[in-house]
Amino acid sequence: MIEMFVALAVGYILNLRGYFNADSNRRISDLIVTVTSPALILSSVSEPDQSARGETVTLLLIGFAIYILVPVFARIISKLLRISPDKSGTFQALLIFGNTGFMGIPVVSALYGRSAIFFASILHMPFNLLVFTYGLILLGGGENKLTPKEKFRQIMNPGLFAGIAAILIFFSGIQIPDMIMKPVSFIGDITPALSMIVLGSILAEYPARSLLKEKTIWPVAVFRLAVIPLIIWACTLPFVSDPTLSGIILITNAMPCGAMCAMLSAKYDGNEQLASMGVFATTMISLVTIPVLCMTLLA
Repeated sequence: MIEMFVALAVGYILNLRGYFNADSNRRISDLIVTVTSPALILSSVSEPDQSARGETVTLLLIGFAIYILVPVFARIISKLLRISPDKSGTFQALLIFGNTGFMGIPVVSALYGRSAIFFASILHMPFNLLVFTYGLILLGGGENKLTPKEKFRQIMNPGLFAGIAAILIFFSGIQIPDMIMKPVSFIGDITPALSMIVLGSILAEYPARSLLKEKTIWPVAVFRLAVIPLIIWACTLPFVSDPTLSGIILITNAMPCGAMCAMLSAKYDGNEQLASMGVFATTMISLVTIPVLCMTLLA
């Protein structure tokens, strides 16, 4: 997590020094969304482990349930809190999409070893399908601003195809040749650092004091970092007996708002400022909340 903050600071400083600007932020965000992120998705199933098929199916079903029910929950909370229409889509996206890939995988790997990376990837495979469909609608300025043709064109994107391909590769047991998969993994591995650097650059476009004035950020932090992960963890306990898998479910869902929210907002002209501030604020707060959850619930 400290590595993520260092990358964020690098992007922030580079923007202040004139190396990055709004145009470069948009271009790099486009590169991440259309190239490096889909490559990272595919590389997560480069070596499918068929011996864990039972646990894998359970986690995948739990993952689909999470990404069906959390959007409903986020929509209800948005209405109850009377979030303004120009912020509602971004608010919901920040609640739904955590930084499960860029931060979640390194954290569970540190806690449970490299084998946890595979299970975390399976649990959050539905993320890749939802963020490039419903996520685009929420982060692209709202459903009413997109024509049916624009919606279809955005949904048919590399991220969606990569998510579908990853699921097919795992369950079919296909072994992708190293000559193909190693370059894909090499490209995908630059995604976490690159996304945090450009996020830092995006944040530098806005005054730091605006973070304190944006009241929408604080309910996002409470629900994203505490309420949602605790509800998910409690509801899945009856279905998961392995404490390691239960820990993976809790920790990955307690991640801060996903950097992808800022990337997609920048690419599709959404509320980029709110998305970036949400990612930045929750990432800082998560330095406290994640250790607290680990010590109190997983000890």
